[in-house]
Amino acid sequence: MAHKQGGKDDHGQARAVARTAVAGAATLFPQTWGWLLLAALLGAALLGQLARRYRRWLHDAYRREALACLVYVERAQ
Repeated sequence: MAHKQGGKDDHGQARAVARTAVAGAATLFPQTWGWLLLAALLGAALLGQLARRYRRWLHDAYRREALACLVYVERAQ
């Protein structure tokens, strides 16, 4: 004899649970264009900073060379 509660037996509840839909896999792509725009702006800002630092490094090459020459002269004395 099955235990009934509220007119449904235990097997009916188990079937109801078995019929529930399972959600699909979550996507890593943003769902709205705003998040995509924000990611693009942050990426552009990062690339801009990297380019700026590289240009500064190239511009300071003569300073690095001058410091190396000074170190060489000081060690020679």
